[in-house]
Order: sequence, then C-alpha cells, then structure tokens
Amino acid sequence: MAAAADVLFVMAYDMQSQVYGRCVAQANAPLEQVRWGLQQYLAMGISASQMVLGVPWYGYRYQCQGSPPPDVDFCVLRSTPFRNVSCSDAAGGEIGASTLARRRVGEINQV
Repeated sequence: MAAAADVLFVMAYDMQSQVYGRCVAQANAPLEQVRWGLQQYLAMGISASQMVLGVPWYGYRYQCQGSPPPDVDFCVLRSTPFRNVSCSDAAGGEIGASTLARRRVGEINQV
C-alpha cells in the first residue's frame, strides 16, 4: 500500500475495541503497542516521513466489576460482546479531551 500512496495513516486509537483476552480497562492507545506497531511498518521499509500517526483525542471511563484484591492493579470490566468477541470498548463511555484536560485524575469518576 505504501508504495502506491504518498501517505499512510496509522490509526493508533481504539486499540481496546474488540479484545479476545481478559476484559480489563486499558489505555486507548498504549504507548508500547503503538511503538511496536510503528516499528513493524518501519521494518517493512515504509519511511517514517510517509506515515501520519492518528492518536485519540478522548478517553474512556469504565465501571469496574467489584473491588480488586489489594495486590491487583487492574479493573475487571463486565463482558460487553461486540462482533463475536466477548469484550469491547463499549463497556465504557467516551470522555472528550477537553473534559479530561479540565479534570484531575481523582475527579474523572464525577464526569
């Protein structure tokens, strides 16, 4: 595709959209996954100057199912099937970047 196009748009958002693994709250665009994906394009010979990185201007608010044990640092989500997978970002609600910018981390739950 890159050989036939001037620009390749790399979507680095909604990476929690349809998940086959555990249904837990995660970053919308986890830095390490984004970095790995870009490195894969570079390894195929696609020039960095030919790529445009699309990043989210929003986040998600998730409702955790129960309280995790004290030594666990993740939030288990209710199963929200979508397109034949058991978990999706539909388990949460979008929060716009402007709202996130006005809030401190501890206040996000009141949005």
